[in-house]
Amino acid sequence: MGEHPTPAGFRPAVVPLTGSPRDHDALIERVADRRIVLLGEASHGSAEFYRERARITRPLLRARGHKA
Repeated sequence: MGEHPTPAGFRPAVVPLTGSPRDHDALIERVADRRIVLLGEASHGSAEFYRERARITRPLLRARGHKA
């Protein structure tokens, strides 16, 4: 897959994923106090998407008291 330029308005919020277990920590901290957290889906049925979504969802459910 090739590199895609990041639109300027998104650059301040972009955090590269490295494969680290802590990749999503900043995102989780940012949304932890929100009443509702919505996770969009850009692809339908990709294993990679579901894996990453689970890595975001688990800490919100366990530590933050969110409900699925």
